[in-house]
Amino acid sequence: MVFVGVAIVATIVYLQVVAPAIGVSFADASTNYPFAFFFWGMALLSFFDCWPFAGRIPQPWAGLATAALSLVPAVLTWKWLAGQFGEYDAFALLSYAEFFMFAIAWFYDNALAAGLRQPLKGAFLTLLSIALGWAVYTVIGAIPQMWLYYIPEWLLFFFGSWPIGHDRPYARGTFWVVLILAGTWLTNGILNRMGAPLTTARGEDVASIVFGSMIYAYGFECWPFEGFKQPLKGIVVIATTLIIALVLAVLAWRVFQVDDHWVSAWVFAVWTWLVVLLWMIAPWPSESGAGP
Repeated sequence: MVFVGVAIVATIVYLQVVAPAIGVSFADASTNYPFAFFFWGMALLSFFDCWPFAGRIPQPWAGLATAALSLVPAVLTWKWLAGQFGEYDAFALLSYAEFFMFAIAWFYDNALAAGLRQPLKGAFLTLLSIALGWAVYTVIGAIPQMWLYYIPEWLLFFFGSWPIGHDRPYARGTFWVVLILAGTWLTNGILNRMGAPLTTARGEDVASIVFGSMIYAYGFECWPFEGFKQPLKGIVVIATTLIIALVLAVLAWRVFQVDDHWVSAWVFAVWTWLVVLLWMIAPWPSESGAGP
């Protein structure tokens, strides 16, 4: 609760005070820079293992230094991509690269770089994610569903090592990647049937509110279901996340009647701070026994 509260307060200060004071547009501050930060922040965390700070300075300082370092390539990458391709295509390129980054780190357990030392390991996996993302972009271009995989990818992570263990990373990764792609197709169909396709502002906000609801499971480490056995644990946590999303949707659009894109902007910004607070300043959840 403390971390979630701090993330919300930090987001308010960042969006309402800091960003306007330094001349950063609301779109860049709330969505574009956070999305670029997701790539570089998670790459430095999951691929580089917080190199060069880990082992040299203690936590939380190593994590905070990693977060600060992530800002540099995040800002430069976004400015360069937006200048070269336009903001919509820049977002797509980052989205596709992030798909492979999360798949390689979370489901393939970085097996492709087994035996490599830092910083070669981190550089190899980061460049691989970028190359694969670029390959996808050249085939399908920028589409509204470019980041929709976030929902099944982050939800299916709740199944942990079930049904294929970490001792078989290639089988495990391929199994889940196939399901993630199928889940993305299914999620897109559900949004269309709901009358909220991703081509609309409401569709983006519905997808974002589901992504935002995952803060419960990641922030509270699947409490109170952490003792459940798989696959029941994964099913219950996913169902709880979707129920929370439904409650938040009713509050957002029926009670408070927030503007279009409001949910999307705030969700991405809050998650940026949570990446730092939940993961960067502590051991990675799968290594500490916490989390999914």
